[in-house]
Amino acid sequence: MKKKKIIPFINAENEYPENIIKLADEYACKGADELFIYNYTGDEASREEFLSTARAIEKQIDIPFMIGMYIERFEDAKKALYTGAYKLVIRNALLPEQEVIDEITSRFDKDKLMLEVDMKAAFMDAEALDKYYDMGVGSAMLKHIDCTKSFTDAINNTKMDIMIRDGLIRNDLAELLSFEKTDAVSTNYFEDTEDRDIYKAKRSLKDKGINVEVFESDAYQNIDKKYDLIVTNPPIHAGKKKVYEILIDAKKYLNDNGKLYFVIHKDQGAKSVVKDLSDIYKIEVVKKDKGFFIILAENS
Repeated sequence: MKKKKIIPFINAENEYPENIIKLADEYACKGADELFIYNYTGDEASREEFLSTARAIEKQIDIPFMIGMYIERFEDAKKALYTGAYKLVIRNALLPEQEVIDEITSRFDKDKLMLEVDMKAAFMDAEALDKYYDMGVGSAMLKHIDCTKSFTDAINNTKMDIMIRDGLIRNDLAELLSFEKTDAVSTNYFEDTEDRDIYKAKRSLKDKGINVEVFESDAYQNIDKKYDLIVTNPPIHAGKKKVYEILIDAKKYLNDNGKLYFVIHKDQGAKSVVKDLSDIYKIEVVKKDKGFFIILAENS
């Protein structure tokens, strides 16, 4: 059974590239399975800037991403997919000529193409969706949906793989992912909101029997990669030996100049930890608040 995915989307239209890259990095660190980044602006200069931003994101994050943009000719699609994106999303209102689609699919395969459909503006049943599948588009992203029988009939009977795009204001994440044909939900629900946590959402979904990816590890037991950033609130009550093991062993899993952030209370030995780790890391106390020390340990 395929894992269901949470895929944050980022609207890159009229946004500074550095802000887009920063948000993509934050989502990657917060448990997103993939990302969907789009800019459907038609002018050439904006497209080129967006492509440059996408290439920068590919170097910055370690999760897959999809790209949505205005496609007029095959060369546009090639540039989009050459950013490192694994899938190209095209709005149905902006779909290029059939000969362009044929050239894209002959070069990259139909699984690389996804159709974005506004179901409120133009509802599509299974038959309508399948016409696009037969044209060479392998999957569909459906937005502005209502969880009605006509909608469930459409997604259950189409040949297309289905993703739902939703702000999760009216609709419930668990309900959307419970549809058998729904592979993922793309949303901006988790943007800039501390109390909306992707990891917590995934644990809740798992408790409800929905098959999502929740990575679990006893400290670094299941870790086999190196990272630029590790953040931990070490389990003080597990004892000094366990806490030091987590903090010291983090060095093995940090890239050069990688950063370890951790929090510890002054009454739990914060000053001693700073002193003891100074021989291993470059240490900085970033903030003190109500007796808690937020500490940065850099693998320099």
